[in-house]
Amino acid sequence: MSNFMREMWWPRGSLVSALGLMAIIISSGCGDDDERDGPPADSGSADAAMLDAARGEDAKTPPPIDSGVGVVDAAGIDAGPQQVAKRWIAGGWLTTDDSYTGFLTVVKDLSAAGSIDLSQVVEIPDDMTHTVSDQGVVYVGINDKPTIERWVLGSDDKLTKDGEVSLRTRGITSTLGGGRNVIQLVDAERAYYFDNENLQVIVFHPLRMEILTAFSLAGMEAEGQEHALNFIHRDGNRFILTARYWSLADESSSPLVRAAIVDSTNDSVTYVDDTRCGNVAFNVTDSAGNLYLGSHPGLAVSIAAGTAGPNPPKPCILRINKGQSTFDPSYFVELGQLASGGVVGGLLQGIDGNAYVFQYTGSGITADNERATLRGEDWALARIKLGDERSTFARANGIGAVTPYGSSFSTNVNGKIVPFIIGVKADFSAGRYYDASDALNLKEALSFPGFPGHAHAVY
Repeated sequence: MSNFMREMWWPRGSLVSALGLMAIIISSGCGDDDERDGPPADSGSADAAMLDAARGEDAKTPPPIDSGVGVVDAAGIDAGPQQVAKRWIAGGWLTTDDSYTGFLTVVKDLSAAGSIDLSQVVEIPDDMTHTVSDQGVVYVGINDKPTIERWVLGSDDKLTKDGEVSLRTRGITSTLGGGRNVIQLVDAERAYYFDNENLQVIVFHPLRMEILTAFSLAGMEAEGQEHALNFIHRDGNRFILTARYWSLADESSSPLVRAAIVDSTNDSVTYVDDTRCGNVAFNVTDSAGNLYLGSHPGLAVSIAAGTAGPNPPKPCILRINKGQSTFDPSYFVELGQLASGGVVGGLLQGIDGNAYVFQYTGSGITADNERATLRGEDWALARIKLGDERSTFARANGIGAVTPYGSSFSTNVNGKIVPFIIGVKADFSAGRYYDASDALNLKEALSFPGFPGHAHAVY
């Protein structure tokens, strides 16, 4: 399997300071997807996250927590009160050929009439991941640094760094966490950092910014296989972390999906496996809070290209029902069958039990054009209803052809939770939010320079 099959959902590498080089950045593409999935977040094929462009991403469902800290749930839904938000904190990434620079910004309008003023952003001079509380506190993990930074939003709409905690003593060299949502706020006095370097969870105090304790995730290792950790889903007091696997012998995708279920009331971990699927990298929820896990588009591309090995696992969707600690044995959706044998992958969040997958619409896929296929803009976004996927599969309007390096999130707009799809250009020079309130008819919303991150309501 090529390095391409080890890319993450957003292909990213080490970042450089780039805001002062805007002309260069906007004209450049990101050539780093051999090692990671897509800007800042990722999802995956057989490598790191789609910033692994061949391995996996996204999810959501607000946790029933009123801790005083405020949280954004693992899948990307603001869990704040249902009042009218007047401002949002959004992240983004600017990219050159081989690097990313992160930024944080405050926006007042998520519609197409809004804009991002790069002169007013906070630059994070490297690749980053971040979590935002509904009170305007941002926790930032940074590539090539062992620290988590805390930034606080003031009444003047300015973000100010007011603390950090170093995780170096726990063996951490980078808090990027593969671009996943590895920083999770448990309550007012406890937060988790999911360490993909050493397979542990580091517990730290989000106010005092000091380490409290740590516990192991060593059960995510599988003998004879390489793994990559995915995005984290919050289910009440539980955090569900999945991983995808590749054979060390031939680097082919393994038919193994493993979930670690962390109970935050006692820091215990339960592991559960499923072997019906491969390269699962995305997660979303339905209206009941059940968790759905979908294969990265890179798996379907590699199968079509003939590079996935002799017996590759099928790209599919699996389910873990809310409150349960097993994969649902009665639920299995083969993604290729949704489009009558077509090339389909990914799983993005919609509203009211809807979700979206990417369907390839271009010409034939070969080993020679495999990378270009996954990084190109020959993909359509199709809507499915979770639990009734086959009969509800339909092309979404209003978004056009896209690259399958996308993401999704939901946030409070005018007192209602509104879902957004993130679409980007193939070179990641620009992107846009799409309002998915009407599941089949998306509406253009805020546009970004570079790769857009999620927007989080602040109250």
